[in-house]
Parts: sequence; structure tokens; C-alpha cells
Amino acid sequence: YYGSAYAGSFDSLVSSLCFLVLGINNLALKFYPLMVSLIVVYLTYLLGSEIYNVQVGLLASLFASIGTPFMIDWSLRLTGGHVPILIFGNILFFLTYRIIFKKQESINVYKIIGFISGLSLWIHTISVLYIMTILLFLLLHDKKFLFKKTFVLFILYLTIGALPLIIWNWQTGFETMNYLAGRGLPFMHNILRSSDNINNMLESLSTVIGLSPSLGLSKIDFLKYITI
Repeated sequence: YYGSAYAGSFDSLVSSLCFLVLGINNLALKFYPLMVSLIVVYLTYLLGSEIYNVQVGLLASLFASIGTPFMIDWSLRLTGGHVPILIFGNILFFLTYRIIFKKQESINVYKIIGFISGLSLWIHTISVLYIMTILLFLLLHDKKFLFKKTFVLFILYLTIGALPLIIWNWQTGFETMNYLAGRGLPFMHNILRSSDNINNMLESLSTVIGLSPSLGLSKIDFLKYITI
């Protein structure tokens, strides 16, 4: 949503195009999350098939289609950027695998990886985990990668892809950095101490396995079982 310190407005912008084409109705509201989820499942299949074989790809796509309570919840919303990040993350892994194991090291591939990395950073800062992972593998593949033209191109196109994030931070006094320094880093502590988050997680789990929230595990039951 607009004004978020850690996520861009990618979902809002693409959803507005759906409303423009399909009109303001339930179909337009659900069309974007549905299409994004289907693309995630397909790219998961593609990645598994590329690295291992078709059987692994099908199994991976099956697990991706089932989803966790968290992903089921967020895949039905038009905010957050969590599901689109899976698309770009899979693409980054796919292209990086081809660079390392298929020797497809053209200049354009590094440009694409850089641009997608920057765009992903704007969509949601959690994509830094994908970016750090591919950089680690590229460094293990070529220890001189940081001193090559391909790395310079990667950084250049990452900057281009992240321009919305950079411009917004410049206008707001680096709000993203302030957020990550002040609130974003101790997120696990906030999650564990928040009873509301625990209750929401348990209610989602109860719903997915077929129980109504009122019949599911309560926070007290949960804490009792994990301390046995």
C-alpha cells in the first residue's frame, strides 16, 4: 500500500490496471492474486525441473499450490508484496542457476538479474534474502566477480530497478533505513511477544485443517504444549 516504509505500491498499481480493464467488481479484485499465485506455482515447477527433474518440479509445484496459512492469507490480499516476491525470487534463482551450471553468462543476463533485484527491493525489502543468496553463489562460482564488468552492470541495473524506492527514500529522509534500524530488525522479538500474532497464526492453522477458529487451539493451549 502507499506510504509503507518496507514495501512499495506494486500490488496497488497492478491491481488498479485490473480494475481499469475489468471494472470495479469481485472478479477484478480476485484476478490479480489468482494470476500471481498461478505464476508462482508454475515458476516453482520450472525451477524444480531445471535443477533436478520433472518429477521434482511437479512435487514442488504441488507443495507451492497447497501453501502455508500465512501465504494463503496474504495471497488473497492486494497488499504486502509477499507473493510477487516469490515470482521474482524464483526468476533470480533460475537465472543464477543457469549462469553457474549452464554457463549462460551473457551480459544481458546480469542486467536482467540486477534489474529484477532492484525491482524486488522496491516491492518488499525482504527480497534482500534472495539477493544475498544469489550473490553468495555467484561469488562462490567466480571469486573475482566483484571486480568484473558483470558486477558493475548488476549494481547499475539494480539501482535502475530500485529507483522508486531510492526516490521515495530521498524524499522522506531515508524512511526505509530508519524503519529497518528502529523496527524492522527485531521483528522476531515483536512476533514472539505479541499475543495477537500468535492467536492469528493459530486461528489460521485451525481454519486450514478444517476447524473453525473457535474450535482451534488457543494461545494457552499452544503455550502449554510447547513447554511440555
